Amino acid sequence: MNFSWYPWQLFVRKKEVVIPVALALLVAFVLTFLLEYKLQRVPQPVFLHYSVELGVDALGSPHLALLLPAVLLAYVFINTLIGNVLLLTSRTAALIVVWHLVPLAVAALWFGLLVIRANGA
Repeated sequence: MNFSWYPWQLFVRKKEVVIPVALALLVAFVLTFLLEYKLQRVPQPVFLHYSVELGVDALGSPHLALLLPAVLLAYVFINTLIGNVLLLTSRTAALIVVWHLVPLAVAALWFGLLVIRANGA
């Protein structure tokens, strides 16, 4: 299978691509600094996951909470590449792939805030 890339100089100038990617990156960086700032004062180990039925499911170092924004950054990178490839064949599919980064980033921010709240920070 032969992949063709949409020219990056044109791809990064499209506002329908730049806006969702920039929003997702902004949320990832805000989440990183927020988790780092709030969880540095919490005694270790921190609660990484809290379930309503079972209580605390996962404990660990505060730095393990930073995996959430790291996974979000990897997801943004991969979806941007997929959107670039899809833009040559189907503009609608490319925009769906790129624009669904925004609700995913909001969900990651929500989960990060829940981790902060579960630790009482």
